[in-house]
Amino acid sequence: MPFNFNGISLIEGLERFAEVDKDTIAITATNRADWFTNFLLMIPAYTCLLLVNSRQKFGLRSVIYALSAMFAIACVSVAIEFAQVFFDGRISSFKDVYSQVLGMCLAFVIFFMLRKRAHALLCKFSSTKPADKWEVYATLILLVFIFYNLMPFDLSMSFTEIANKWSEGKISTIPFLSVVQNPFQGLLSIAVDTLIWLGITWCFLKSGKYHFQKVATIVVSIAIVLEILQLTVLSRYTDITDVIVAIIAVVLAKKLFTRHAIHTQSADQSSSKMSYVIAAALIYYLMLLGFATFPMDIVGRKQFATSLGNYFSTPFEVYWKDQPYVAISNIIRKIAVMIPLGMLIAYWRQHLREPKIANVLAVFVVLAVFFQEFVQTLIASKVASISDTVLNFLGLFLGYMIYRYHKGKQVQPTEERKEEQKGAKGRLSAYFTLVLPIFFVLYIFLIVLYKLPFTPYNVKELLELYSLPVSVFIIALFICFALFSPVIVMLQYRHKFSSWSHFVLLFGPLFTFLVSMGMLLVFPKEAIFDIVGSPVWKHLPNFIELLYRLVGLLLPICMLYVAMLAHNLIQRNRIQKKMPTKTPLQSQSTRGELPNAYRAAAFWVSFLFIVLPFSFFVVVVQAGTDNLTELFEMGGYSFSMLGFVLFFIMLSHLGLRIYAWLSSKNLKNTILGLIYLIVAGPLAYEFVQLGFVDYLLKYNRLFSPLQFLLSPDRDSLLAPETVKTVFIMLFYVLVASLSLTSILHIRVSSKVLANCKRDMQIEANAKDILSPRYKTRDKHQSM
Repeated sequence: MPFNFNGISLIEGLERFAEVDKDTIAITATNRADWFTNFLLMIPAYTCLLLVNSRQKFGLRSVIYALSAMFAIACVSVAIEFAQVFFDGRISSFKDVYSQVLGMCLAFVIFFMLRKRAHALLCKFSSTKPADKWEVYATLILLVFIFYNLMPFDLSMSFTEIANKWSEGKISTIPFLSVVQNPFQGLLSIAVDTLIWLGITWCFLKSGKYHFQKVATIVVSIAIVLEILQLTVLSRYTDITDVIVAIIAVVLAKKLFTRHAIHTQSADQSSSKMSYVIAAALIYYLMLLGFATFPMDIVGRKQFATSLGNYFSTPFEVYWKDQPYVAISNIIRKIAVMIPLGMLIAYWRQHLREPKIANVLAVFVVLAVFFQEFVQTLIASKVASISDTVLNFLGLFLGYMIYRYHKGKQVQPTEERKEEQKGAKGRLSAYFTLVLPIFFVLYIFLIVLYKLPFTPYNVKELLELYSLPVSVFIIALFICFALFSPVIVMLQYRHKFSSWSHFVLLFGPLFTFLVSMGMLLVFPKEAIFDIVGSPVWKHLPNFIELLYRLVGLLLPICMLYVAMLAHNLIQRNRIQKKMPTKTPLQSQSTRGELPNAYRAAAFWVSFLFIVLPFSFFVVVVQAGTDNLTELFEMGGYSFSMLGFVLFFIMLSHLGLRIYAWLSSKNLKNTILGLIYLIVAGPLAYEFVQLGFVDYLLKYNRLFSPLQFLLSPDRDSLLAPETVKTVFIMLFYVLVASLSLTSILHIRVSSKVLANCKRDMQIEANAKDILSPRYKTRDKHQSM
């Protein structure tokens, strides 16, 4: 981070790396925190590798395995330090490698001293028993709490430095002195610590493995040891108040969390539990919103525009500029505060009888979390960032997964479970085998395209945001997403849509938005400016304006692609909806539903009278610059613009249907398809020429728009006859690419639907096995 490539060659990088100091390992006052951070950095990864082999007895083989794992991680550390040579703002140092190896040596010694207990602890963490789960929760909270209180690891065992810490007032033996000095901050810290110790105590009691006296001893002892350890952390405050708060939390836990209170619940409490949960969640969210907006100092319009621009800044750039301790603290806090709301979403989805109500409440919670961060753009003393929103959503996801882990999944019959896993694996492998080869072909093709001398400079500009391998890798991923995400979404949610037009009208705008976001992330801004023009809005960030213009430009194209793809899949596969005899995105209308012709008419009416006018309004009427409109006939205010619409309709229709025509058993369809393919190239050229002006006077030259777009550079313009040939060749390349994509879509959808049909049969068999009728019949047969 922050990925500032310096562009040096590999040979120069090796020379710089060879000059790095390899002898210094001393701990100084300036590098103490960094040294201890690296000392602890590789211990978790190394411990996990040791735990994989924890059942093996201590011997030569286990020692060789442990040393091999240490050597492998050390090689990764050296590779990281070597990679930092190629980034500005980063410093390579073998001191980091040495400290990481020393940390792994300590983990090696401790692990082989306590390997039996480590294996038992691993089994306990892997257990699905409720008692073990609550003990795991308590242990994890304790580990995170201890780690947080020892940050930023600027440790020292020097009595002189600890005495200096005392003289600076960072050690307090007077209880609640911080509350007197800063009431608000002191009371808030006490409240947070009390809740944390209450949660740890409650989890231990909930497990049912410990008596209250033992839990109290564990909690208070850990609090005392933690304060003693904080004496060695020079930047942290050591306060006797924290120990007293732990004792208070234990006393409160005894009053609130007795075994009877934990394990018993009246009928009235059970019936009103959902109301209490919703009320508690609302109070919790209002508290978060209050902390986020206090003291409600509203900004003006210009300052709001600045705050909005800062909100859409580069993700996590703010944390990179902060000190490591501050950055990690903020990251943990932003994630942790949203975990309860994520658990609430999972609770609703499990306990509410109406799934739609649970989904609506979940969407409401997600929007509320986004609003809680976004509203800070209106507050003068607050800093809002999209990075915080991402962390908040990560907290929601973690809370959701924690609740699912806690509740567990229903146990299915062994054979049926194996068959279901096999079906799921088949679906994933179908997706993987589809995307991976195309990705590698695109990667090689883009590199070759960049190296060719006759490639237009406009295309080469798209590959120059990062170094060539990185840019090509990112763009290949983006193209794979654009090509294959519609079919994957369509197959995954095939039960939700009644027809192909229904799917297109719902997914098409979302797909356009995602593609536009991807273009802003993977292509250089200068290339985007060449396409949609430079930003002109004054009071909104450039990011929003560019996204708006890209959506207006791409919406018709993406809608046509999704429509032709969905219709093609239905025609070829007849995707199943609920039973094998029915089709999703049905080809036949049922009673109470609109006929399929009306659904198709609804799509084309929406496309012609909503999508196209919106695109015209954004691209032509609201054009920020004349980068595009100067190429159009009469600046875009002409019916000749429909030539572009006809071109994209013919391209998508021909590309996604030509394989079906040419491979048809009907000779008539094959001949007509072949004729259509031959005529389509020259016809596509005429459609595009219809929309473009004949000639354009620019850069003291007279040329056609296609000459400008397809020539290698401005000084080497292609001849008009060559331009037509190149355009027709490119058109057929696009048709072949879409046809190949269509074939792959059909193949993978066939595999997925076969697995879905098998899963449906497995589910039906499982229901028969669990039904009372089956059990009665089995009982009679055994008699």
